[in-house]
Amino acid sequence: MDQRTLEIPKEQWPNFLSVIDEQERDKPVRVEFVGPETGDQSAATVVRLRSISAVTKGSAEGSIEMDLGEDAEFDHRVFTPSHVYAVQSTSGMIEYLDIEEANERKTILRFEEPPKLPLVGS
Repeated sequence: MDQRTLEIPKEQWPNFLSVIDEQERDKPVRVEFVGPETGDQSAATVVRLRSISAVTKGSAEGSIEMDLGEDAEFDHRVFTPSHVYAVQSTSGMIEYLDIEEANERKTILRFEEPPKLPLVGS
């Protein structure tokens, strides 16, 4: 399947992730973690996306937070994100988000029911 990778500009992360949060809340996702010290790791099962957001205030400002699972039992924070990519199929559906950190770690959020890509900066 052909894919297109779009980098979401940092100043648009809060709005972009807010749209993803609204569209995909309580829908199934699969989370993968990739890093030099861990290799590839993925969540053992599909979990529900309870929320995703870019933190814009407080001590966690600049991070990206995800609450996952039926009762938000699986939380994940990307402390120092440097890039957010939306990988889109030719049909306009988001296959996954690739959230990268400067330290070569990344979090991949795969949508089991891919959403349409929200318009960014048009």
